[in-house]
Amino acid sequence: MRRTLLFLPGNNPGNLQSGAVFGADGIILDLEDSVSPAEKDAARLLVASALKSVDYAGVERAVRINTLAAGGEADIAAVVPCGPDAVMLPKTESIDDIRACEALLEKAEAACGASKKTLIMPLIETPMGLARCLEIALASKRVTLLSLGGEDYTASLGTQRTREGRELIFARGMLANAAAAAGIDSIDAPFADTNDPEGL
Repeated sequence: MRRTLLFLPGNNPGNLQSGAVFGADGIILDLEDSVSPAEKDAARLLVASALKSVDYAGVERAVRINTLAAGGEADIAAVVPCGPDAVMLPKTESIDDIRACEALLEKAEAACGASKKTLIMPLIETPMGLARCLEIALASKRVTLLSLGGEDYTASLGTQRTREGRELIFARGMLANAAAAAGIDSIDAPFADTNDPEGL
């Protein structure tokens, strides 16, 4: 069950090593927003190493890659040989994004002789992505869930995040409905305020 997913910054060896101790149902090793541009290459190597050597207690292991236009292709080539269960694709807006990701996964899997197919977790972070979320959900059998990126989505609307999340009610409903129609999971926006344990 995917009740809790824990993001771990890909440039923090300590976090990558200790990710299994918190009891999350899934681990997301992050190469995107939590990693500065100057650290992307080093983080890619750290995440690949963690996938091969860290025991995450059998939980689902995903890697949030960068967009395909900004390093995602290199991310896929580096991590797929290390056997992640899935890649999380940020800023997903269309079927074309899913098909491009799928083609890169197939290429990387063939190159390393992978025995399993890497799943795709589209991250819906824009109004266009939300408008197309059902077709994104149905774009490939590799798509295993839809996830809402609340911070970028509200920024693209020109509004502010609130503790109660009123500004995400419509987006949550749309995404949950699309995922249910496609027979896959829907995942809410991450809780990002690390200074608010009561809210979490």
